[in-house]
Amino acid sequence: MAYKRKYRKGEKITSLDELMKQEFVYFHDKILNYGFFGSWQIRLVKFYIQKGMLFYAEKAENDLKPSQNEIGLWIEGYAATGESSTAKFLGFYKASTLKEAVTEWLKENPQEEKYVNMERLSYWGCRFFDNETEARKSFG
Repeated sequence: MAYKRKYRKGEKITSLDELMKQEFVYFHDKILNYGFFGSWQIRLVKFYIQKGMLFYAEKAENDLKPSQNEIGLWIEGYAATGESSTAKFLGFYKASTLKEAVTEWLKENPQEEKYVNMERLSYWGCRFFDNETEARKSFG
């Protein structure tokens, strides 16, 4: 399974007019289409724009290649207590080392911090990787 990214996070959207011209935008590092954000109340949109929370979604040229100073973060799969999962792609993060990428991931997911071992670079015992091949070696 290859992760194929169609859009990259662009610059901040600074006006309601610009927002309404977009088919897709980034919000909380997730892509949203017009059908979703187009139904937001104006007061809410104004707040998000003022706080710099909305970004342009730009077409990505290299689907699987991180941009300069980015690392693709993966977590290996597992099989334990009757449960199992294959490796998962967590996203691209601006970092120069795997440890920095995990730190950036934790900024987006602070509730997961108690399950991460930064010395072993693992989450619930599953190791973090910067590539799909290594992440899939144990449990696919």
